[in-house]
Amino acid sequence: MYAVDFEQIGANIQKQMERKGLARQMLADALGISKAVMSKIIQGNKVVNVNELAKIAFL
Repeated sequence: MYAVDFEQIGANIQKQMERKGLARQMLADALGISKAVMSKIIQGNKVVNVNELAKIAFL
C-alpha cells in the first residue's frame, strides 16, 4: 500500500495554479466544484480524484 500525502498534493496544485495564474475560483469552475471544496483539496483536507487531477493537468 502506498502512503499518500494529500497536503503535498494540495501544495503541488497551488504551485501550478500560481505558475499558470489561476485563482481558486477559476480552477473550481473548471472542475465543476465549489471554491470551498477546491480550498479543502489545496489544504490537503479532501482527496482529489484522478479525473480532477487530469483536468488540472491540462489547464
